[in-house]
Amino acid sequence: MAKVLFVNPVMREEDEPRHVPYGMALLAAIVVRDGHQVQVYDHNAWRPSDSVIAQVLQADRWDVVALGGITTAYRSIKHIVAMAKELAPQALVVAGGGFLTSMPHEIMRFLPQVDVGAVGEAFASFPEILRRVDAGNRDWSAVPGLIWRDGSGKTRLNPEQPLLLDLSRSRSTSRTAWRSSPRRACWRGGGSTSTPATAARSSAASASTWA
Repeated sequence: MAKVLFVNPVMREEDEPRHVPYGMALLAAIVVRDGHQVQVYDHNAWRPSDSVIAQVLQADRWDVVALGGITTAYRSIKHIVAMAKELAPQALVVAGGGFLTSMPHEIMRFLPQVDVGAVGEAFASFPEILRRVDAGNRDWSAVPGLIWRDGSGKTRLNPEQPLLLDLSRSRSTSRTAWRSSPRRACWRGGGSTSTPATAARSSAASASTWA
């Protein structure tokens, strides 16, 4: 099964961190349920130096590095994906969220380090990406909701992924995500006794799952 590193980028550089990365937590809970090994690093909460990001990216042999956010996170995402390609070249870099969904072709052009983008909701498309990674299949053409590059480097946008209409299916996943999300780390000094660097090293020590 795939080793997945989720990185929550800095959302607003001029503002204090104050929000739980709940969408990312939902995705993490879904792929843990599917048997993958998952670790989450909340860069928005800690905001340390590049050396700590490098430690996280080199802490394991990640199969997938996934990140995303709103448009104000673009600068942070641009920096992190460049580091990911340099320090974890074996990993598939996957991006998603509002910053990509709003202009998918342009973002893929601006960020050549991103291999695949999840447009819109990724609750179905991201698990399918991981299934294909496990199978050694990098053909994304049949997966709804993805943007990817063909052999010539041209971006291809697949048909949209239908919205998740039966929310009852996500209840147990939502509870798992909420219990497991790093809520205390989302505010600076919010009760955590760890330093940012210590927490990052502990977070990245192994590709452990969110149980």
